[in-house]
Amino acid sequence: MTLRNLPPSGERGRQTYLVNYTGFAAATMPCGTVDGLPVGLQVIGRPGSEATVLRACRALEQVLPPVVPAEAS
Repeated sequence: MTLRNLPPSGERGRQTYLVNYTGFAAATMPCGTVDGLPVGLQVIGRPGSEATVLRACRALEQVLPPVVPAEAS
């Protein structure tokens, strides 16, 4: 696998692709905006720790303010 074989940038999961490819568990989640641009957080765990990564994301969802999607222009 080389960087040329990466999925197109429009595919969902592109932010975690390399991490997942190497065997680590990863997830991304929206965290709001800065200067009108969306900001996300990537949570990475040990190989096989998908459940832990998802629990961490869920815990963050509980304490972070809700993310309101920007209106399409």
